Amino acid sequence: TTPLGIWITTIAFGLLATATLIKGFRLFVRIQWVMWYGFLLSYAVIIGLLLTTPHAKFIAEFNSAVSKIAPNSPSDYYSYVINYEKSQGFNPNTSFSWAATLGVLPIALTSLGWVGYAQYQAGEIQQASSLKKQLFINLGGAVTSAIMMALLAFAFTRTVGYDWLAAAANASFISANLSMPIPPWFSNLVVVMTSSPILIFLATVGVFLNALQVVYNVYVGQTRMALASSMDRILPEWVSRVSSRTGTPVNAHLLFFVLGGIIYSYIYNFVPGWISLTLAVTAVATVMYIATSLAAALLPFRMKEIYNSAEISRFRFGSVPLITIAGAISAAFSAWMLYYYLTVPALGVAYLPSELLMLAIFVGWLVYFAVRRWYVKTKLGIDIDSAFRQIPPD
Repeated sequence: TTPLGIWITTIAFGLLATATLIKGFRLFVRIQWVMWYGFLLSYAVIIGLLLTTPHAKFIAEFNSAVSKIAPNSPSDYYSYVINYEKSQGFNPNTSFSWAATLGVLPIALTSLGWVGYAQYQAGEIQQASSLKKQLFINLGGAVTSAIMMALLAFAFTRTVGYDWLAAAANASFISANLSMPIPPWFSNLVVVMTSSPILIFLATVGVFLNALQVVYNVYVGQTRMALASSMDRILPEWVSRVSSRTGTPVNAHLLFFVLGGIIYSYIYNFVPGWISLTLAVTAVATVMYIATSLAAALLPFRMKEIYNSAEISRFRFGSVPLITIAGAISAAFSAWMLYYYLTVPALGVAYLPSELLMLAIFVGWLVYFAVRRWYVKTKLGIDIDSAFRQIPPD
């Protein structure tokens, strides 16, 4: 957990992902299946442990684990956490509030929003223009993820106890007024429920694989975006060069590994105060959701020919295209989430220096795009805008 350890781990994971993706997308898909089934196995074991462990047993096992990690802690550390937070003014037994309940939606969005990352890989999926396939990937993935998260939350709260979980979360992440020997992440707390090395391994291997797949998919998303930008002449041509031996954009992969996996991760871990400047990254993702949703809502009116050739053009509510309705709802919901991110400090995003940095990045890239578009059109005679007037062949 030291900065050096995190940096080395980031480089190792990034190097593994880069080497795999340079080798070819088929290898990545095979590894993805291993990570997916490993995650499902751990998920099943975790749910099983949570549903079969009585609340009283969890308390006993948790207190026993704390006594081994921090021998000087109170013997009933479970109750101590609740009582201490109450003494500091925290009340876990607040009355039900729709505003407070809906207020945690942005937290769920940080996980459920990842389903949209599938679009970065759409160019490497056969029949990506199929509405049925896209609904299965995006809507199906989102619904499945939501159900799995809800089941985990139910089982976790049932076994651990709501009052303690709320108090522990407040102590660790909100007020930071209590150092927890065992941080209240579900993977940490599940481990204390069993002494079986096999069950511990099965419960945690999927958590590790899930962390690894994030590295893979971030690299896939960014390199594919860079590849497309380079082909459109927004980025230099060498970024989109594809190896004749592997058929992959080697330069793009190496670029992101060096800049992100080595240089930026060093800055993130070793430059004092830098982490606080990255808090608004989640809000930036929400801005992307808004832009994408608005683009979808306006597609039938701005690019009628492209829209009419798409399968979704058959679906309307009266005279209004379904994609326009869905895009408007999605944009409004994402804007609502963005409002929460920027105004509720407890979500960990509402930090003005971080928000200004993200705004500067947006403005900087918009200026770069405008200058680059002018240069390519006037000096090279290429109209970048033409790339957005038609859909490339499947």
